[in-house]
Amino acid sequence: MIAKIYINGMIGSTESKRGVELQDVVSQIESNKEAEQYLIYINSEGGSVRVGKLIAEYISKLDNAITIADGFCASMGTEIHLARPIHQRKIKEGTSYFIHCPLIEGFSGNSDE
Repeated sequence: MIAKIYINGMIGSTESKRGVELQDVVSQIESNKEAEQYLIYINSEGGSVRVGKLIAEYISKLDNAITIADGFCASMGTEIHLARPIHQRKIKEGTSYFIHCPLIEGFSGNSDE
């Protein structure tokens, strides 16, 4: 059996909006323990670095997972997508893939500077 796992929308939550949390991904995996393979679809504008790194670390430890950028994959969404080795990553045709220079709160400039 192949299980489809979805990471849709903002990574992490804010006070006013609920986003995808690590527990959401874990719950989907746990609900499909018998799966021989996990197809993890990512359609996200990014969001919380902390939550994104936790999700990426969790996905990196799944031996039988393929990440699929689907629609829009940006910022922390790309880090989650890149959590799998290159042969276990796909990008659906027409997907916008967006990597940017990060800004750090409390500092001026970006990674280039």
